[in-house]
Amino acid sequence: MNETLGLLLLALSLGGATAWATTGAFSVGGFVILAALIAALGKWLRRLPPWSSPILAPMVVLIGWLLHAKRWGGEPLWPALCLGLTLLAVAWETIPPAAWTRGLTPARLLVGAYGLLALSIALGGMPTWCLLTFLTAPIAWRARTDPDARAQLTPLLALFITVGYLIKGLIR
Repeated sequence: MNETLGLLLLALSLGGATAWATTGAFSVGGFVILAALIAALGKWLRRLPPWSSPILAPMVVLIGWLLHAKRWGGEPLWPALCLGLTLLAVAWETIPPAAWTRGLTPARLLVGAYGLLALSIALGGMPTWCLLTFLTAPIAWRARTDPDARAQLTPLLALFITVGYLIKGLIR
């Protein structure tokens, strides 16, 4: 399976889990239709440059939220931003150089992603169960210099955030 396709399906799951945990709303039919649409676009997604993932995945989280919750809210912004920063660190070598990228490194982006995660949990923007995401910290430490570890980190980070939201939904 294409990495981008799998990542977008995981982002859709994250949006659905966020909506279910915070509002109690989840539309199985809508989820299946949107997942089928993403899968149908798989051939087109393979043609996209690798640096498009940091843009597409957070948008899919927000779309998944809107699909299920049927309203706009700030709840999906935290996980979407954490996922976007991590993806930006993963795709760093493929991003065309620009003025805004000066001074940024994959290590700084990963520190920003984990800092945003800690801040959002502390401020109540994400459930406490998302602290499980910090189990990926050893991989993030290796990912500072290893591109293969960065590629492993993104799906794990998204999966642990999704699991944190699902546990909150089950306890609610």
